[in-house]
Amino acid sequence: MSASTDMSGSTDMSASTRMSADTPALITADWGTTSCRFALIGADGTVLDRATGRGILPVLADATAESGGPASSAAERAAVFEAELRAQAGAWLAQTPGIPVLMCGMIGSNTGWVDAGYREVPCDVVVDPADLAPVPLEGHPARIVPGLLLRGRAPDIMRGEETQALGALLDTGGGADHLVIAPGTHSKWVRLRDGRVTDFRSYLTGELFTALREHTIIGRGIPQQLRAGVEAGQVAASERTSERTAFTEGLDHARGAPRHTARAAADA
Repeated sequence: MSASTDMSGSTDMSASTRMSADTPALITADWGTTSCRFALIGADGTVLDRATGRGILPVLADATAESGGPASSAAERAAVFEAELRAQAGAWLAQTPGIPVLMCGMIGSNTGWVDAGYREVPCDVVVDPADLAPVPLEGHPARIVPGLLLRGRAPDIMRGEETQALGALLDTGGGADHLVIAPGTHSKWVRLRDGRVTDFRSYLTGELFTALREHTIIGRGIPQQLRAGVEAGQVAASERTSERTAFTEGLDHARGAPRHTARAAADA
């Protein structure tokens, strides 16, 4: 989906998107459980600016603490999420009146701004504009990308990673088959074939890591300085090399390969 897409479903571009490449044309939000990543997109798809904000759980938790009760109604949730959006991207909204906003992730869950529902797998990676869920946002057309649902004996769902998979597919230039791995609190492994999502699996990688780090003897062995660096995204190159080595050895161990193979791969 290009930045110039009219989210009303019309093929005619609005006046705000028929502009030069560096003119703001779209605000996007990858809004997850613990954090949110905002981006200001130009008419040619270039990222003009970025901002970060809180995920839906911190936003709702703070709203509960301030009001003395949970933001349980749809109207209350809409108010607190709009306030967070305007706190982080308000300057962009004011800079370009009428600029559209496109969101994905847990913001489209039943505890988010609007329940965007799900599309059932298998389905096209590209979302039909008619499937986007409208969001009430005064002065701006706003939509949320629906999540994906995989039915079966153990149904699985995802929100946000389907949009990351689309970005990965566009970045690679297409092709027949892809396996997209989206790390996170609940990591997703997504299989793509000929532009369609054919299968995916969820793994509690991030959540298990947090539980081990915070509530086990193993976690107590992690230096506090390194803990702080990981949480802030500031890890030295030497520490990242060590992490890659450990990760590669873990993968090798899972495959039953000799340990020296992993070390050689990490050093390459």
